[in-house]
Amino acid sequence: MPDFSNFKDRSPSKFFAAYVCFVFSLLAFPVTSNAQAFTLESGKYAGKAGGSLDFSSALINGKYTFDQAAVFIEYNAANVTASRIGFRLQVTGIRPVASGQWPFEAVGLGHFHEHYMETHKYPTISGLGKLVSIHAGGGEFSSSLKIHGVKVQRNFKFSVLSHGTDTITIKVETVIDSSKFGIKIPNAVKNKLPRNVPVTWTATLNKQ
Repeated sequence: MPDFSNFKDRSPSKFFAAYVCFVFSLLAFPVTSNAQAFTLESGKYAGKAGGSLDFSSALINGKYTFDQAAVFIEYNAANVTASRIGFRLQVTGIRPVASGQWPFEAVGLGHFHEHYMETHKYPTISGLGKLVSIHAGGGEFSSSLKIHGVKVQRNFKFSVLSHGTDTITIKVETVIDSSKFGIKIPNAVKNKLPRNVPVTWTATLNKQ
């Protein structure tokens, strides 16, 4: 950067010329950030995810949890957007955070599986897609999301909580619109349940 304090000739034209030189020096030698995208070796990474779904409303405390969702990333360091990501969760693994804290208090958790999720017909929640981008703190992936037998294409942002050359821990926070998946809310609780359900999950994946 030019030292303007010692600039002998303070005429406007020469001062302006010095300032223009300074601006062009920034363009030629841009200031770079120390932040870098996470570094992983190419290969397949797999692990389990745990997280929560929140059906809570002003009338209902409906917090659920799960901890056995299978997640994998097939990472291509040379071509990040060719990297695949997939996940699968058994719906029966979704359970209330605490006894009684779920939307259908009157008839029990079985009603959640039998009528709301119809678990006997649609036993899994799954997704398969590709990475869209990565940056220092995380990235984004585009994936199908199959719930209740209905598949919807979605983009998801994720944050990287920690990583090494052969392991990575990611966190995804999103909101699921249950109406897009053909889920019908029983009339008895229709005014109590929110249509949009916040979902959060964290997974630690290790190289296979």
